[in-house]
Amino acid sequence: MGETPRGDARPCFHVRSARGASDQQARTCDVSTDGAVSAGGMVRGTYIHGLFDRAGFRRAWLNRIRLRRGLPPVDIERSERLTQRLRKELDEARAKLDAIANIERSLNERKPSNEGRQP
Repeated sequence: MGETPRGDARPCFHVRSARGASDQQARTCDVSTDGAVSAGGMVRGTYIHGLFDRAGFRRAWLNRIRLRRGLPPVDIERSERLTQRLRKELDEARAKLDAIANIERSLNERKPSNEGRQP
């Protein structure tokens, strides 16, 4: 995980990392901080990858911001529709990037080799 330079900003998250493979081993827990929050609390940054992948967390997080702005919260049904749309759009973008990568790979494979040629 990256490390966010905070300056005077307060941390955004307290991150717990637990280790211990079984009940016979003692579990250890490290706590660190990540991210930064602006003085007004409306701007946040973090290196935590996949933070918004879980729809329930994302909805709760965004609804807190919406309520602070005087907007109504997004209900579960609408959130699920938006999540499905987002996943579809990301899948389509991934397919396009895969196609581009395949074209570039094919072009590179067809380039004649310069081995043994004099400049």
